[in-house]
Amino acid sequence: LCIGKDVLGRDYKSRDWRQLDENGDPYPLEKLPLATAMRELREVLNVEHQIEALDGERKWLSVNAAPLFDEAGKLSGGVASFRDITENKRLVEELKKNQNRFEQMIKNSSDTIVILDEDGTQRYVSDAAERILGYKPDELINIPVIQEMINPDDIEKTQAAFLEIISKGYGGTRYRHKHKKGG
Repeated sequence: LCIGKDVLGRDYKSRDWRQLDENGDPYPLEKLPLATAMRELREVLNVEHQIEALDGERKWLSVNAAPLFDEAGKLSGGVASFRDITENKRLVEELKKNQNRFEQMIKNSSDTIVILDEDGTQRYVSDAAERILGYKPDELINIPVIQEMINPDDIEKTQAAFLEIISKGYGGTRYRHKHKKGG
């Protein structure tokens, strides 16, 4: 975003800028970063709001502002900088949508899905564990699954597969897990 003679269809000195909050409502003029910096005589950092062009296009800005003082320490003006963060905002929204979609896939999966740390300790267990194994997910968190929950006949094979997964960064294996009711 450049502040020159023309920005999004307006002169930078124009009073016609439409500054909007995160909901698209008019941003209160007294809360704009430069107004706050001048009124409170302090630096204001990373305030996010939208601006709207004449054609209705909206851009997200991150604004920093600070008061300026003369040699005598008297307020003499202010300065503001603007950074276009429109693409960042779009990417964050896209990530939120993807995260929600994956959370729903895991939550509704008929398979038990687990996340282990490098030591083989379970850090996440999906809800399907209760239906399949009889354990509530929180009963399986922080348990070293290979040592404590796998059928003894499958431990060596599972440990080897786990080490390969750690090495490659992906993979999977099948093993027999202890059920809460035994077996």
